[in-house]
Amino acid sequence: MSGGVITIVPRLPPDEQQDEHEIRDPKIKAAIRKGYREFLAGKTRPIEEFFAARASRTRGRVRPRPSA
Repeated sequence: MSGGVITIVPRLPPDEQQDEHEIRDPKIKAAIRKGYREFLAGKTRPIEEFFAARASRTRGRVRPRPSA
């Protein structure tokens, strides 16, 4: 044996490649860190409250029907 090292890298699907690329983006890393700090500080709300607020904002909107 020659003592060389062979690195095997699995091929990733396109969406996972994009995820890998984005996770190295400094802006995205900063946004993740900020969100995590807010989570640790307790700046969260129950999901029911979030959905209720979202529903009240969209109640008056009319969604366009998809064309067939």
